[in-house]
Amino acid sequence: TSFLLAAVFSAREMKTVSLFSGIGGLDLGLEDAGHEIVMQVESDPYCCQILQHHFPGIALRRDIADVTELPADTELLAAGFPCPVRPPRKTVPRKTTTPASHRLLVRYRARFRT
Repeated sequence: TSFLLAAVFSAREMKTVSLFSGIGGLDLGLEDAGHEIVMQVESDPYCCQILQHHFPGIALRRDIADVTELPADTELLAAGFPCPVRPPRKTVPRKTTTPASHRLLVRYRARFRT
């Protein structure tokens, strides 16, 4: 966390890859802080539509498993945490976490450590 905060408030712009981008909230904050998003990874079709609308021209990958390399100029790897699965309240009791999603996040974040 401290690395991310240091990077976000860095005096210089950083080329950023966003994993598990969702609808781009973290990416928007990074752009507002002066950083450039160079690639986003998101599998949800609805979220991808939002990303394409609000971040036109940015490379969008839909499957993290297909991302074998980051762009050469990548300086910051940002990752949103997958949202917990929450079925409608009346049908099934709510779950608080999705362990498989969180394990996936950790596995792919570790894959790109340098």
